[in-house]
Amino acid sequence: MNDKQLIERYIYAAVKNLPYKGREDIEKELETLIYDMLEERCGDVPPTEKDVRVVLTEIGTPEELANNYSPDKDKSLIGPPYYSKWKWFVKLVLTAVLVGMLMSGAITITMQAVGENMTAFDVFSELLGWIGVTVSALLQASAAVTIVFMIMQKKKVSFAEVTGVQWETTPVPKKEEKISRKEAAFDIIFSIVAYTVFLCAPQVLFGVFTENGASVFVPVFNAEVIRNTWYFLTAFALCGIVREVFKYFEGRYTMRVAIVTGVCDVLTCICSFIWLTRHNILNPDFFTRISVVFADKEPFIRNIFANFQIFFLCVLTFALALDFVVTLCKALKYDRKAK
Repeated sequence: MNDKQLIERYIYAAVKNLPYKGREDIEKELETLIYDMLEERCGDVPPTEKDVRVVLTEIGTPEELANNYSPDKDKSLIGPPYYSKWKWFVKLVLTAVLVGMLMSGAITITMQAVGENMTAFDVFSELLGWIGVTVSALLQASAAVTIVFMIMQKKKVSFAEVTGVQWETTPVPKKEEKISRKEAAFDIIFSIVAYTVFLCAPQVLFGVFTENGASVFVPVFNAEVIRNTWYFLTAFALCGIVREVFKYFEGRYTMRVAIVTGVCDVLTCICSFIWLTRHNILNPDFFTRISVVFADKEPFIRNIFANFQIFFLCVLTFALALDFVVTLCKALKYDRKAK
């Protein structure tokens, strides 16, 4: 690894988690500072790798520099480098929980209003109840995230220690090597929203059947079983969140990303297998009705509905395997070792 690469990696490690606005100016400022210090130290003699490392040590670690340049360093009891990441993560989680709770409330209240012929007062009462539940969920989510970051700050947990990455061994990624942070953030939000909606309103998926000339809404899933097995849903959500959070902070395709993705996907497969083979999460009434509808249809369609949980497990396993294979291929292609 030459001196220029070492300096580039140092600067990249220092600015990669700073806000985009002003990041380019900070890069130029750091580059100018480093080369000025090298010139002062070495004069007309070309600097060696040892000289570069001495100068970088004098300036401070990339994490310390990021703290100094962070616009949030004096704004919270959770100080840098934790504050900016806490702020980002708590916004993400609260947004996802709010969207999930609003969707769950809308689905639940609408189906109750239609199915039970609720009065306007009853609808208003249910709405107030959901508002209270939503506020409680937001407070709990915010508290949980804050407690995690407070523990990290108290224990002085370094993000470099969590990922096992040192700036000297982290090449500056090319455009095609980077992981889109917007996609990672979207996947985190999707995991939380899906978890919230499915746990609070499992009747989100339903079929509409005609009975005595009237439309009847029949949920696909057994709400009682879904809520009694909430720990499986929690495991699915956590695996998805951990995978995408690691991608977000890693920022590029590496073997570490592939390993974390593989572990999370395997755990999801194991939990899915136990959940779908030992618990009847489907509503028997729905499948009795749907079997009548497809009684004269192709045997293949009837078999899918008759073994829907196994079919769903196979589809989920295939999707997770594909996700891991794609991530692994990209990691093998783009993960460059430090030289």
